[in-house]
Amino acid sequence: MNFVNIDKFLPYVLPYAEKCPQYVARRAVRDTIIDICNRTHSTKMRVELRSVKGRDAYELEMPYGVTVEMMEDVIYDGKVLKAVNRPMLRQIYPEADLRGLTGDPKYYYHINSPLILMIAPAPQADDKSIICEMDVTFTRDCNEFPEEFYVRHVELVGAGALSRILGMPSQTFTDLAMASQWANMYAEGIRELMVDTYRDYTKEAGKVKVQNRSIL
Repeated sequence: MNFVNIDKFLPYVLPYAEKCPQYVARRAVRDTIIDICNRTHSTKMRVELRSVKGRDAYELEMPYGVTVEMMEDVIYDGKVLKAVNRPMLRQIYPEADLRGLTGDPKYYYHINSPLILMIAPAPQADDKSIICEMDVTFTRDCNEFPEEFYVRHVELVGAGALSRILGMPSQTFTDLAMASQWANMYAEGIRELMVDTYRDYTKEAGKVKVQNRSIL
């Protein structure tokens, strides 16, 4: 995944917000991109790990400023694992020592701080592929964003940023009428992106869109 600096978005914002400081525009761009991620689940990231025999815990190292919003799929050696939580796993293996459980992996869950992927049972083989497919979002101090936002969604980002900037009360650049127009354009763009995201998600056989699922 390629990234671009937040300043690349400013030419699509500042000409329409006279006297707006750059730091305000950057914050509006950042908040807009985070909002797009949270509302559309359109930003995906794939991380591939390699199994270690007997190990059930794998740390996921994300780029700076990137956080996992939802773990969509974990695929072990070509097989999709089922998402569970630890109490569910205890019900599945009521007599087992979960940390010593080995076998053919069937389940996963994850914990935060740091981000750790847990697989159960732990693999019995080394160097098997473990693919994690995730919805991601970004922190408030992030200044580098996926190139996709610039290449495909720069107008949407600009509209969202301008609706925020021009809607700020009692500023030299405040323009509530234009803020409302930009907000309407942004809302329409979000609706279109949500439709596109849903279509991309469900066109693969076996995929079912799950609403409001979060295992963070």
